[in-house]
Amino acid sequence: MRSLRPLIPALFALALAAGCGLEEGTVLVTSVSVNGVRGDQIFAGDMEVEVHVYALLPDGETRFVACAGEGTGMNEVKERNTLTEMDGHFRMAGPDDRPMRVDDFPERFQLVVTEDDAAPCPTPQNALSGEKEPLFTIHSTKDDLVGISDPMTPEDLLRDPTLRFDGVPSLTLETVGLDPEPRSRR
Repeated sequence: MRSLRPLIPALFALALAAGCGLEEGTVLVTSVSVNGVRGDQIFAGDMEVEVHVYALLPDGETRFVACAGEGTGMNEVKERNTLTEMDGHFRMAGPDDRPMRVDDFPERFQLVVTEDDAAPCPTPQNALSGEKEPLFTIHSTKDDLVGISDPMTPEDLLRDPTLRFDGVPSLTLETVGLDPEPRSRR
């Protein structure tokens, strides 16, 4: 039986062109590379990489906003030290449960990249312990931490959509309809 995997980018582009795909302004993870090493921990075998968005609140707390992972188009990311291209999108946390748009980004935020061992995106990791409010510190996640970006603003992201930080040699975000040539339409 033949795999449909090679057709996925073309089908996604057709869906966008037909108006039944992601709407303009939706933020996509279009490529990522993780080195698979954090401290003395080395990730081996297939990885399930997730990218979480956390708002940085004025009181020093954080709030889980959205997540991109295996169920939102990042299922191609399996190996460390490999740049993988994809069209993964962020899903908003909470009752919205919709694709994240560029105007949904908080004024200040951090991206947290994990290797998933817990619930799939966009479930906040503390939901597993029964906490209802997704307000907690970044370091309370039950996933294996790969890397945390420096604090940033949406303007920082628009200025340079390819990020590099500890554990993540490359992470590129694009916005449907705002970037000159999103990968899914090439």
